[in-house]
Amino acid sequence: MVKCARVLFLIKSEGATFEEKLYTFQFEPHVIFDAPGKRPHGRDIKMADTFAEVLNFTLVIKKSPDGEFWGFPDANGSWNGMNGKMQRREGHFGLGYSFLTNNDNRMAAIDFTQFYDCDVRICFMTRVEPPVPKWQSLLAPFKLDTWLGTLIGLLVFSPIVYFLANGPASGVEEVKSLKLLQISYLYTFGYHIREPQVQIPKRTATKVWILFLSIHTLVLTTLYSGNLTAFLTVEKRQPSIETIQELHESGRSVIGIGCYFKVSFEESSNVYIKDFVNRYLRWTDELDFSDQLIYGKGVFLETKTFQDYLIVTNYTYKGVASMRIMKECYSPQNIGVTLQRHFPVKESFNKVIGMIYDTGLMLKWYMDILSQSKRISSDTGDNEMETGESQGGIPLSLEHLQGMFYILVFGLAISAIVFSLEVFFFWASGRSSHH
Repeated sequence: MVKCARVLFLIKSEGATFEEKLYTFQFEPHVIFDAPGKRPHGRDIKMADTFAEVLNFTLVIKKSPDGEFWGFPDANGSWNGMNGKMQRREGHFGLGYSFLTNNDNRMAAIDFTQFYDCDVRICFMTRVEPPVPKWQSLLAPFKLDTWLGTLIGLLVFSPIVYFLANGPASGVEEVKSLKLLQISYLYTFGYHIREPQVQIPKRTATKVWILFLSIHTLVLTTLYSGNLTAFLTVEKRQPSIETIQELHESGRSVIGIGCYFKVSFEESSNVYIKDFVNRYLRWTDELDFSDQLIYGKGVFLETKTFQDYLIVTNYTYKGVASMRIMKECYSPQNIGVTLQRHFPVKESFNKVIGMIYDTGLMLKWYMDILSQSKRISSDTGDNEMETGESQGGIPLSLEHLQGMFYILVFGLAISAIVFSLEVFFFWASGRSSHH
């Protein structure tokens, strides 16, 4: 009678207790195994301890076989992993942040409590795209149409100097060098790079044109210089993937834990998601796809809470995360406790879950674990910023100024080609004269 009262009305008894076996596995931040033989901790373990305290039973925690996680069925409908333990009644309940779904017909083998986490976002975690090479900053201040307009202007403005210098005589002879077309181009180009010109035109018409050309190039170069400073000091990232369609078009693999996602892809009516079946890679202890994530060849699909914890603990260095979560997510899910079928204290579990959920303890426990992980990262120095940045300025390094050296190398190559052509034509003309 006491046990029935405890089950139905959550009356805590100081007398007879019973033992309940919990099967679980490493799934941070919900279940965390720090070391073999050590009792796990985490948000879901706090919930299991609450079950034991309120319902007055002894909690025995067992670890599911490594690499099997929730498990998957064979052709006969027999499951391995945590679900298999419930199906064979080797355990009473399981915690692995399980989705409330009948995917793979699992409800024939196991049961669930009501949800203790609802509308959980299932998201794609991908790398933060690398920054655009700094040498491209030389081109970044202007858009393509601005560059084209500037180039066309240079090609058009230079002959104007040449024609004005060679126009009908007005009683004043123009500087001889300006009467050469190639010198006119160098003269105009000098204004575009703020190079002072020592040769002053003598004709009034040429002086007027040079005056307005000076104003034009002054505004142009001032705007370029100001924008260039911003682009050199502010990091610009390469285009990133944000939607499922963009992910589909990128050809990247989709990496997940277990087989749930692959089955749900097959059942999806979305043509982009359905195609992920052919790209799905199941993460196991033997198959680690971290390199695919790091090098941008794949994305990781899991709950956002798991990914947030993973980014904080594994992919954050000096306060900068190398992984991020795409804006468009997969379908949301509700989370429940996995049970044996016909588990006698299911309704009592549901009542305890209702109290925990209503009081906001699930969110508090999660935030406590996340805050603790951030403090640990901070203690190891991961969140320290660079000295220059912490002082409010960014000293320019060779990486910032690499574009200048590329220009020098490019100019050297062009000069070498022109020199070679000059030598060749001189040699050819010499032979012609000899003959």
